[in-house]
Amino acid sequence: GYGTEQNNNLAFNWYKKAAENESNCYKKGKGVEKDERKAFELYQKSAMQGHKEAQFQLGECYDRGIGIDINKVKAVEIYEIAAKKEHNNAQCNLGVLYENGEGTVKNLEKAIYWYNKAAENGNKM
Repeated sequence: GYGTEQNNNLAFNWYKKAAENESNCYKKGKGVEKDERKAFELYQKSAMQGHKEAQFQLGECYDRGIGIDINKVKAVEIYEIAAKKEHNNAQCNLGVLYENGEGTVKNLEKAIYWYNKAAENGNKM
């Protein structure tokens, strides 16, 4: 680092945050022309590297048709990855899909499980 002690872990966290912010800028058109497809691609790239926020956002893309056609089956798959990493919004959204039988077989037991996990992790639903 310049003017400070080098800290690779901290640098990595800042790079990760910058990548997430870039995706969100394209998704919402903040500071750049809105490009949902570009946002989807950036979320996908970051999600493949294991970042749970990007995994949640990618699940939302599939769930709501942001930058790609709606695919509820894929949304369940991606939300579940982030949900297992304690992402409370992914847990909540996964509960909704199980409750409504979207992208999966309707399963109220699993819906309640994910709603409870989301609440335990601070989701106010």
